[in-house]
Amino acid sequence: MWVSVILAITCIGLGTTGAQVISPTLKVEPTDVLFDPGSSTTSVSFQCSATGDPAPEYVWYKEYVDLDTITRQPLYQTSGGTLTIPAPKASDQGRYWCQAFNEYGRVVSVGANLTFAYVNDFDPAQRTGATTTSGNGTLLPCSPPGAYPGLVYHWIEAGKTAFIPNDVRKYASQNNGDYYFANVSPDDNGLYQCGVKINLNTDDATAPVTGGFSEFSPETPLTVTAASPVPTSPPQLVLFETIQYKRRGDNVLMEFFAYGNPTPTLDWRRVDAVGGNAMEFPASVKYEQWKRAMTLTNVAVADQGFYEVTATNTLGTDVKTAQLVIEDVPQYIKKLETQNLDQAPGEDVNLEVTWKDDGRNTVTPSWYYNGVDIVPDDKYIVTNSPAASSLTVKNAQPADAGSYQSILQNQYGMVPSFSEVRVGAPSKVTDLKLVEKGDNSATIAWSEPPTKANLDGYQIQYNPTDSPDSKQYMDVGKTPTQATIPNSNPDISTYRVRAKTVDGIYGPYSDPLVNGVVTPIGDGRTATDTPRTAGGGGVPLLAWLLPLLLLLLPLLLLLLFCCCCKGWCAGKKKEKAIGKGTALANLTPMSRVHQEMLRTYRTTIVDNMKAPGKVTTRMANEKVINANMVQAIASHPVRQDKSKKLLDSMVLGGDKSFDSFCGGLRKDEKLDWLADTLEGQGLSMDNRKRLEAHKQLLVNKMDPESTLTSLTQNQIYSNDMAEYCMSANSTEEQNKRILHLMQSRSDEDFSIFCSGLRANGQQAHIADLLQVQSNLDSATTQGTGEKQLPRTGEGIDMTKKEVIMEDEFVKKEGMSLNQSGVGFGLGAAGVGLGTATAAAGGLAAAKGGLGTGGAQLTTNGGLGTGGAQLTTQSTSASGMRSAGTFGTDLGLGSAAGQGLDMDGSFKGRHGAVVGGGGHRYLIDATAPQGSLMSASSTVVPPGQPVILEVRGEVDQVEWLYNGGSIRGDPGISTHSDGFLHELHIDRMSPERDGTYTCRGETPDGGAVACDIKVQTLI
Repeated sequence: MWVSVILAITCIGLGTTGAQVISPTLKVEPTDVLFDPGSSTTSVSFQCSATGDPAPEYVWYKEYVDLDTITRQPLYQTSGGTLTIPAPKASDQGRYWCQAFNEYGRVVSVGANLTFAYVNDFDPAQRTGATTTSGNGTLLPCSPPGAYPGLVYHWIEAGKTAFIPNDVRKYASQNNGDYYFANVSPDDNGLYQCGVKINLNTDDATAPVTGGFSEFSPETPLTVTAASPVPTSPPQLVLFETIQYKRRGDNVLMEFFAYGNPTPTLDWRRVDAVGGNAMEFPASVKYEQWKRAMTLTNVAVADQGFYEVTATNTLGTDVKTAQLVIEDVPQYIKKLETQNLDQAPGEDVNLEVTWKDDGRNTVTPSWYYNGVDIVPDDKYIVTNSPAASSLTVKNAQPADAGSYQSILQNQYGMVPSFSEVRVGAPSKVTDLKLVEKGDNSATIAWSEPPTKANLDGYQIQYNPTDSPDSKQYMDVGKTPTQATIPNSNPDISTYRVRAKTVDGIYGPYSDPLVNGVVTPIGDGRTATDTPRTAGGGGVPLLAWLLPLLLLLLPLLLLLLFCCCCKGWCAGKKKEKAIGKGTALANLTPMSRVHQEMLRTYRTTIVDNMKAPGKVTTRMANEKVINANMVQAIASHPVRQDKSKKLLDSMVLGGDKSFDSFCGGLRKDEKLDWLADTLEGQGLSMDNRKRLEAHKQLLVNKMDPESTLTSLTQNQIYSNDMAEYCMSANSTEEQNKRILHLMQSRSDEDFSIFCSGLRANGQQAHIADLLQVQSNLDSATTQGTGEKQLPRTGEGIDMTKKEVIMEDEFVKKEGMSLNQSGVGFGLGAAGVGLGTATAAAGGLAAAKGGLGTGGAQLTTNGGLGTGGAQLTTQSTSASGMRSAGTFGTDLGLGSAAGQGLDMDGSFKGRHGAVVGGGGHRYLIDATAPQGSLMSASSTVVPPGQPVILEVRGEVDQVEWLYNGGSIRGDPGISTHSDGFLHELHIDRMSPERDGTYTCRGETPDGGAVACDIKVQTLI
């Protein structure tokens, strides 16, 4: 019986290759990049690489903004999964990550940071130095400037250029730069300077890689008074380690130094406990010449423990012990890679991951579906324990197929795992073969694959073998399982086939038929690789298979027994691990919103926290961080590093730690504005993109005082948040703070923010830009789902609410949508207008009389379906103001005849369309009641041509740019025939953004002007 079972298992193993994973799986993910601005390096790169079939494509993000939406010069460069940032600048710093996708799924990478190396100037204040007597130990503090990632230290005597070498009495610490003297003599009198260079090597124990920075401290005096006799003293360890936390694979530097006279010697031991028994040192151990420093490279968990140092001279000893703790990112025991599932519709999907529980570092699991984090609900059931997490997708349907991903996170990093789930999908097509070769055609056949649903047919993919990008497709029915492909030479072509269900679900492609030969896909090979010969050397498979099975029988029996034992033991071990973690069983991961707030405002928190130790103590007392974390935080001597460590640690404490942290910000740090910010809901990614896209314009043009007044009156910002923003030294910095804090607000708050901008007539166009971008974002290319600008010949579809109008305005003014083909007339502020009718593309005649002596001008896009009249003010030659009329065409939809009904009066708002290369772009401008109504504005994609037209009987027509004469730009031209006045811009660019004014004289001598603002979409 056992032999039969083993043979069956063996044959199954040899006869199948397992499920083919066709959705993306990341194999290479981006890693942190450090850029040295002082180097000759001209670019930096991030790598992202995934497997999948078809080959995945990639999209890159900075923070949460798609790089395709960010305009920078030089442009970002992408090639395959590689992102290159040419000529990096400070604004490029941040977190980058990628998504890999194909038609079967999408996965997200962990993030990687681009940071810049830097070193600040020393504090120029005069230094007091040290005064002592012969024989005493002393130190000269370096007090180094802020730097990243680290510094290399050396000392010089003032006025000299040579570095002072370490000797048996003197040592310059490479951890803090302080210069130690075991004992001094009058010969040491003098002025000293601490010199630093940036250390680009983040490993503590390897040779420094210095960058192009070099700074020297002010002179530090050392004054030594002679003593007779020279005093002696026993050793006193004054530089020593207490506890170091390192990641597995890091390098370690431990430093010890002792005062004493005679000069002490140092001896090291590795011990099993404080004052315990000696142990063997790691093989990688190295010492500085006089053993003031010990280094370990590429440390492993086995290297952790206690390291003891004894300082000795003729008068005694001093002993200190340092502890080394090796930590690591989470370690999977059970990953998702082995859990690729093929489900029938209606079945539950069950996925599980497990990891090593070290009892110290809490692991937070997260689940993702097609690159989006899963929020548990009735559909997605997530169950967590200290060492395991499971995901159940209830009643899975074809729409639930795709890529599933887990990410394990602790304070040291994140580790992903990937799985593919197919629901109701056919299996892989097999037995593909060439059955007939015509003069210029190929007939191929295959076997019907197993399926979880009824088949509808097949899709054949084919291309010239030497041109894989020239793929063509042919759909065929489900019977017979063969087809003839015309205009295709099978000797130089590649064919693949996949099945499709009646629900439109595709299975994986078959192995390719390459130039008449089937090539199995696997082992990292591609469809163009030469197929392997079975059995090696042409030996028939059965000739060696049976002898091999007989040889493997004893081994297989042993393996089967071990597997059973391992399964039983693993169950016991898992049970024990879960029992061990009962104290953490009720710990829930921090919500994604709170994690996102901490990530978004990490730098702000680090820069503004002044007493992270107090906040840490509060959180420890409230039992949301443990003692190990407190020690790890306290071990960092630099305030900013303490804050970073606290942020990394608190994520593991769930929402309770977040609430405790915000309480600490308020009570211990007096940073109420920051706590208020962190407790926000957070903008959606789309609104973040809009803020980022128009950040520079907002910073330059926004009025911070009126904006903050609106935000506080509407309770979007607290008074503390507003005070923080206004405390900046310049208008630009105030605006930057407003925009930075806005990321923490809700999408509803964002709309109120835009309304506040619009209330100020001078910055209304900024609000329009933000919300016009929203309209553009919602336009899609038919059948692809990719966001595009409206295509040539399309207008703004009012039935889809593409035109931006505030609900309050629509309600007050009685504006409604209709399909009647009716245009509308607009008058000056406070003038009531009736309905106006016009044929498609014509101008409407507004009811109500025009003022006398005015000129009638029209800004005309040439594409509108209705017309509108606007009344503005003009000034006659005598100085008397007379009414003039500006007519504006308004394109309102893709179908001719769509328009607007308007009842009542219209105050301070109008729309227009400016023609640009056959496109129509919505203009939506706002002006205060009673002001001129001529100002229109439009947003145009870069590179598009634009035509501005003004109509009316006007003489002496002149076009102005931003109030001055049109520049001598060969790409801008003007034309006037006395009635039609045009300005042509060959292609838009940010350099041409601004207000274009058409001005002239009416026949009665009155002066008229029409302003049109044009903005490049960035």
